[in-house]
Amino acid sequence: MGERFRFVSCDSPIDIMAYIDDGETIIMDSVKGIGEVTLFSKLDDFLNVESVSAHDLDLGTFLKVLEGMGKLSGVKLVGVPFGSAAKDAASGVARILSYL
Repeated sequence: MGERFRFVSCDSPIDIMAYIDDGETIIMDSVKGIGEVTLFSKLDDFLNVESVSAHDLDLGTFLKVLEGMGKLSGVKLVGVPFGSAAKDAASGVARILSYL
């Protein structure tokens, strides 16, 4: 997986701007209310569940602005269940990424 993907930790939504134009971008975030790692096909589906990371209040608004600017093409959103065990989360993320 490390050969196909480069993982970058972003402390704020603004950090995402450095990677949006790199081609396909995958944004992962912790999400309450989902039972398994989920690939969201639409931004509105992702925003209709309760994200729980420290930057969530800004992330949704920021992504909506990027969408309005036409900058979200090629961006995929992956939700990781809040509180899931690291092993389960890693397995679920690997499963999703194997399809991309």
